[in-house]
Amino acid sequence: MKVVIIGGGIAGLTMGVFLRKQNIEVVVNERAIGMPIQGQAFLMHSDGILTLKELAAGTNIQLESNFIDTYSLNRPDGEEIMHLHLKSWQLVKRSSLIRFLYSLFPVAQIKE
Repeated sequence: MKVVIIGGGIAGLTMGVFLRKQNIEVVVNERAIGMPIQGQAFLMHSDGILTLKELAAGTNIQLESNFIDTYSLNRPDGEEIMHLHLKSWQLVKRSSLIRFLYSLFPVAQIKE
């Protein structure tokens, strides 16, 4: 079976890596030239981090992340609306996640 994935962002690359692990031939088509690293960062639960580590099993590839133990939501004037203590959450930069996924996927199988 051969699969073409349209979009080389987080979802497309993750699906591509999962399919390759199942011995399915995959090509990812990305409209942008170069690695699409725009965007900021997001919180990811430890279960998501574990899934990504499973994708990298057998390699030395590491995902850069930082543990986060508190979350604060503030109004534009600085007034705090909500403050939460978090467990098992990590901050992942979008650029770090994209680089991680690209390193798990053969460059020749990403078409720009």
